[in-house]
Amino acid sequence: MSCVPNFSASERGGIKARLIGVAKLTAVASLMVSLTGCYLTSPIWGENFDERGDTIRFQSWTTDKNKSVAIQCAKATHYGLYTGGGDPEWNVVTNITPTSRPSYDSTTAGVNLYSAGKTAVVPESCWHYDGVYNKWVTAIRAQQGSYAPRGFDAAGLECLGREVGKARSWFGFLNKGCVLTYSNSSNTIPYTRITADS
Repeated sequence: MSCVPNFSASERGGIKARLIGVAKLTAVASLMVSLTGCYLTSPIWGENFDERGDTIRFQSWTTDKNKSVAIQCAKATHYGLYTGGGDPEWNVVTNITPTSRPSYDSTTAGVNLYSAGKTAVVPESCWHYDGVYNKWVTAIRAQQGSYAPRGFDAAGLECLGREVGKARSWFGFLNKGCVLTYSNSSNTIPYTRITADS
């Protein structure tokens, strides 16, 4: 006596179709978790400006068009956030309303992507003079609700373009090592550090 069920060809086809459906739903759910957050593509990590009062182009991307994106800043140094003995103090540079229409390939896995861009000046209170760099340093993040912010350096931005092009999908860069992480870690750095000469 066999313990293996004996399904007809049509029953096997139905089971296969249901398993494929479950796999697709799982893939969409995984993508949604990966995309929960704001991706900041401008400025990039390590970008240098002439003066602290320069106007900076902030460009972020989100899957949620219904919540504004807050561009925030905090004092930083060459090694990370400047705490001054406490927690970093994040201040709002500007709030950006995402576009109402999706950008690029707006139907990948049923997920839409929205642009949120604007120019602004980082407040003086967010800059910290770092004597090691002989530069002024600040940290920038694109925050939307409780979503974790993510940023890129020059190599990461190049990786993003390459992977998006190869996949022919805006989401082709996910899990390809394009997003900035801490050294010897897979943990994403949740801000972008930029500098100014004066």
